[in-house]
Amino acid sequence: MKNNWLKLSELNLNDSIEKILYDYEINDHFDKIPKSIKEIDLMYLRNDQSIDSLPDHIEILWLPMIYNNIPINKYPNSLKKIYYNVFFDSQISNLPNSVTEIYLSCDMNYEIDFPPFLKFIRFRHEYDYPLDNLPDTVETLFLPTYYSFKINNFPKSLKIIDFGTNYNFNIDNLPDSVETIILGYYFNRKINKFPASLKKISFDDKFNQDINHLPDSVEEITIYSQYDCPIEKFPSSLKKINISLSFKSSLNNLPLNVLVNKTKFHADIYWQNENDNN
Repeated sequence: MKNNWLKLSELNLNDSIEKILYDYEINDHFDKIPKSIKEIDLMYLRNDQSIDSLPDHIEILWLPMIYNNIPINKYPNSLKKIYYNVFFDSQISNLPNSVTEIYLSCDMNYEIDFPPFLKFIRFRHEYDYPLDNLPDTVETLFLPTYYSFKINNFPKSLKIIDFGTNYNFNIDNLPDSVETIILGYYFNRKINKFPASLKKISFDDKFNQDINHLPDSVEEITIYSQYDCPIEKFPSSLKKINISLSFKSSLNNLPLNVLVNKTKFHADIYWQNENDNN
């Protein structure tokens, strides 16, 4: 993919262009878009313009910044990745089976009809609707910041999960496929069962529960809080532990070859984990 966005009005219709930014002043029909285009950003599209006629060769779609008046009845048949912007406020349905990644930056609260082969979904902000209908193909899940529902059925293929800020329900029902868990600020529940494949886990500010039964598969632990529970046993595969300066428990039982990373700032470790999981 090319790095620079181009306006449709600036295009020389040739096969070397793969991405375009659709300017709000452009009145061209979507049938003017050349077949070489795989990615289109409609951020500045007029709010009264339907996108149902987008060509089927589009694979990555950024929806308009404000788009809440016209339902989307048809998406491109080859669509793989879609971004819903901040002020999108319509029901999401009719996504083609080809879609594998969804990014939701909006605060809409409707049930989503997820495509059957979805692998990645990232919620932002305040989406708050039950999510027990996620397809089993989902491997990466970032929950909304202020999500308030317990998830009873996690996808069977799940590998990475970020629970957002508010989630504080029992997570013993996570599937054994999970390799990375990022727990949020308010999570403080006893965890009786960790996924058998777990490699990385991050505990946030309020957490202060026993972790002596972490599986031996764990390679990295992050603890932001003033954690003061005794740790008598560390996972045999542990390579690194990240702790805040307010950490109060003892590391006397930590194997000598484990790297200890102490940080004053919560965000230092958080953004490192974010980058690792993107």
